[in-house]
Amino acid sequence: MVLGTVGSDESMAQKNSEFVCVPDSRKSLCLEVQKQIHFWVISKMRLHYLALFASVAGLGSLGCSRDPVAASPAKLDVGKQTSLAALSTSDQRIGTFYLHDFGKVLPGQVSKHRFSLTNTTDSPWTFAKLIPSCSCTVASTSAQTIAPSKTETVEVEYKAPKNNGDDRRKVGVQFAETGSPMFWLEVKARVRQPMSFFPEYIALSQVGKDVTESFFEIHNYTSDLVKLEAPRCSEPWLEAELRPIEGTSPDVKQVWRVVVRAKTQGLRPGRHADEILITESGTEFQKRVPVEIDLVAPIRPIPNRLFFGSLERNRPVEKKLSLLLSSDVGGLTADDIQINHDLGDRLKIRGSRSSNARMEITATLTPPGDGEGDINGTIKLTFRDPSFPTITIPVIAAVNP
Repeated sequence: MVLGTVGSDESMAQKNSEFVCVPDSRKSLCLEVQKQIHFWVISKMRLHYLALFASVAGLGSLGCSRDPVAASPAKLDVGKQTSLAALSTSDQRIGTFYLHDFGKVLPGQVSKHRFSLTNTTDSPWTFAKLIPSCSCTVASTSAQTIAPSKTETVEVEYKAPKNNGDDRRKVGVQFAETGSPMFWLEVKARVRQPMSFFPEYIALSQVGKDVTESFFEIHNYTSDLVKLEAPRCSEPWLEAELRPIEGTSPDVKQVWRVVVRAKTQGLRPGRHADEILITESGTEFQKRVPVEIDLVAPIRPIPNRLFFGSLERNRPVEKKLSLLLSSDVGGLTADDIQINHDLGDRLKIRGSRSSNARMEITATLTPPGDGEGDINGTIKLTFRDPSFPTITIPVIAAVNP
């Protein structure tokens, strides 16, 4: 029998379907051969599609593959760096840590330190990657490789940030050889202005009508004793008091605490701002510390207007609003509030205390039986305590024809 030439999977399937057995004497053998050919064709087709799938999957994985550390020595230009974010988690392997403390530095100051790395193995180490944690840190190497039993250096240049704070940065060192160690070179610094302020501004939110206090500290990091003048404020509602603090840390020459008091009695609700001026006796040094307070009204209506929408004649509609009470209000009751409005008998109002921090005002508006158009009026809430400001609430409605 002739099977023909095998080409594509389609031709194989076609040849198999056209196979004709010889008569009786070989029938059994013919059936067996047909089964074997069928199995062979199906297996061949499966292998074909598996190979195709594998090739497609391989193409799809190209975009997410990482660049491994080269097994053979890779050339590194002295001082070349790569981004820490560019490495995968597995590249950032744990290694030996070295730490250098620059101590107290000025904001923006540039400091340098050379770390010594010794090759304790029998094989050379070729620098492959220098990995700074941020752009404020720059690293460079003294050589391309570290020979066995030799020592080379990596210089780390660190630029302190502009603001006060404790800062730590690191540089990773990778070598090209498989099985070579990983080094992390870390530097830290205490970034301080000669006269440092903690914090550098005061912001007080949700302030009531009582006196509110806060503070900031002044640290003298110079080697000289300093005499500060009494703080000065521009606004009458703001006071500041300078208090020296004893028993400070060794690297601080002097510490003062400035107590800030905001006397908000008589101020309107809203934001108020001022500055505290700090000066040094006999010098031109001065520092302004901004102070901002957000004074909330002791009683706030939510919502701040009553909008009834479109109304039918002679059909009453009820609306509610809440009075949010600050902690300054205390035991305010409905009897402490006088409610007036200019809508006559068309508007009925009642109030009740729902919680320690809230009162409910219920207003029922009944449009007149004749006429149409807009209804505009106002509700005025006055309080037995004269320190609480009068609250005016607009009333708006429209009467359908």
